[in-house]
Amino acid sequence: MTSPLSALGFSDRLLTEGQGQSFTTHSPIDGQPYATVNAHTAEQIDTANSEASDEIAVWRSVPSP
Repeated sequence: MTSPLSALGFSDRLLTEGQGQSFTTHSPIDGQPYATVNAHTAEQIDTANSEASDEIAVWRSVPSP
């Protein structure tokens, strides 16, 4: 099964590498569990933001259709 984040092009490590308390999101349609994630530390968030900034620089170079 593809995770919700990987289906959107994000790394699954965002779901698995958190070092804080875990929590589960549920579907608003039927209340079934959708994904379980762990909260991240401030350092992990800073790293993810830095990586995202690097990736946006790549996307800026892609010409629009």
